[in-house]
Amino acid sequence: MRCACLIALGLIGCAVTFPIPTARMPIHYVGRGNLRKGGAALDGFTCGERYEDAVSGVPAAEAEMRACWKANVVYGLGIGLALVAVPGAFVTEHYGGSRTAVGAEAGFAAASFLVGYIAAFVAGHHLNRAIDIYNEAIR
Repeated sequence: MRCACLIALGLIGCAVTFPIPTARMPIHYVGRGNLRKGGAALDGFTCGERYEDAVSGVPAAEAEMRACWKANVVYGLGIGLALVAVPGAFVTEHYGGSRTAVGAEAGFAAASFLVGYIAAFVAGHHLNRAIDIYNEAIR
């Protein structure tokens, strides 16, 4: 039984690591947010290499993917700065910092989080647009 489980896990691992077909095949939505191209799942980091490979060959779709990547970088910076600023506000408050300093740090954290959240929405929009452009171009 244990051997069968290890073999099954190995086969599942192999199935997940197949490369994305780069031939001109349409990209399909399967369920909410799950994408497939030529039977292979598009997974991994949003706007990452697997998605870039999937839309390769269509310059307009590739440009949208670059815009998606840039928005993803802004998302990471916004959320990362928020995660750094919140503990900073707690430390400043704990050591007797002024209410103005604590409020400024908390406001900065909230603004950073909001910028990151909006950037994530924009990245998703660019990803969807890249897929739509790619699918229209191969028809």
